[in-house]
Amino acid sequence: MRKITATFALTLFAALFASPAGATTKSGNSLTVVPVVRCNSISGIGAPPPRWVPHSLVTNQPKSAVKGESFYSVGSENVLGPKGWHCFQLFAADGSAVLDIVPKAQPNPLDGEIVKGATVVAANYDYSGHLPGIDLVCPYFPIFSSKETSGCPGQIAKGEKVTHIDNDLVKIVDPAGVVGNLVGSGGKHQTQSLLAVRATASTTSVPIAQITCSLAKSKLCGSVLADFAVRSMPYSPVVLYTAGN
Repeated sequence: MRKITATFALTLFAALFASPAGATTKSGNSLTVVPVVRCNSISGIGAPPPRWVPHSLVTNQPKSAVKGESFYSVGSENVLGPKGWHCFQLFAADGSAVLDIVPKAQPNPLDGEIVKGATVVAANYDYSGHLPGIDLVCPYFPIFSSKETSGCPGQIAKGEKVTHIDNDLVKIVDPAGVVGNLVGSGGKHQTQSLLAVRATASTTSVPIAQITCSLAKSKLCGSVLADFAVRSMPYSPVVLYTAGN
């Protein structure tokens, strides 16, 4: 399995989001302690086993980059988002998982579809061994169209901006007003995402990880995406669900 290293993710963050300087360790990496909020969690395969959730986590980003943010966690999945929100996690019976972070004024997004223009941070963990996973990556990684007899069912939306960081990682941006493939797109602010998968023609199933950030204060999305690139992309949701992060 291809791993995205901390060094690569820090380089990615600097290139894409122009991170400000912060306190650094002797190795040159920033370390910042961020408080953790426990998410409500449900499972499609019965009651999940007890999982320890820490009171705080360390990120390798400067304090200035994560000001006003918290980690949202179920123990196996840890995602940055704006402070003071609430979060909901689902581990589905098919092995995929999602973790959504929304303002407290918004209801549980897992009870229905996230509406156009919604304010949300959404993490998606899937795999290419079933159709939902292929549908997720196929528009951005055409090599997966060979797994579908009819080609990719989805398309890159008109106005959606796609940048391939490398063979296995793509950045997706839906500008304000563009209704694209990203959850929360189509509103008054842009929606941005990192999507990673091992782009291979092999019939072996490979893990998929995606983080999507749709915030009015879009600058906060830089730290959300960059931390996810270090922490969770790509990985096997089944392994992390049982073994912890």
